[in-house]
Amino acid sequence: MDSGLIAHRSLLARTLLTSGIEGVLSSLGPRIRWREPILEVDYRTERDLHLRGRGLRIVPTYFLWGTPVALANAELPPVLSYPLNHAPVPQDPRLDEGAPLGALLGVTRARVLRCAADGLTTGELAHALGVSPSTASRHASVLQEAGLTTSRRIGPAVLHTVTPLGAALLRRDRDGAKAAQARRPHIRTRPDQPDG
Repeated sequence: MDSGLIAHRSLLARTLLTSGIEGVLSSLGPRIRWREPILEVDYRTERDLHLRGRGLRIVPTYFLWGTPVALANAELPPVLSYPLNHAPVPQDPRLDEGAPLGALLGVTRARVLRCAADGLTTGELAHALGVSPSTASRHASVLQEAGLTTSRRIGPAVLHTVTPLGAALLRRDRDGAKAAQARRPHIRTRPDQPDG
């Protein structure tokens, strides 16, 4: 739990530095959407909460699943608790053994490279991939030795980012997946309509 919260806090801090508060509000998850000047939250009941200059405390919560919870008391500052993403990042279907990048690097290393594109620490990589920190570190080291990522110590953490070569591989893989998707035949269905 502790490592998940630390990784998430680090990610929010980095988002705040690179994208400002709008970036943080936009990154809170699928049940929370920032549409300036309104923060929309999927909630059990429909209601409006007007801040009136009081600010909003945003609290990631490990034990909350599903719907965010807004704690609103006229006497206290408003609080929005939202669930951390407990599940590992789902496997990208483009990175299966048959995909070029997955076939070249292996599925897990391809996922590490994709995660490093966002600039993650070893702990964040481990959490995102659902592997141990030592496994994440080993994969990141192999990618670094191949010139696809770079690693830099920041305080107690090591931050992994992609190099221009790694970014080019990711772009080529993404573009190849889009081209393959465009070549696949598709069927459009319509809702059943009455005969006649």
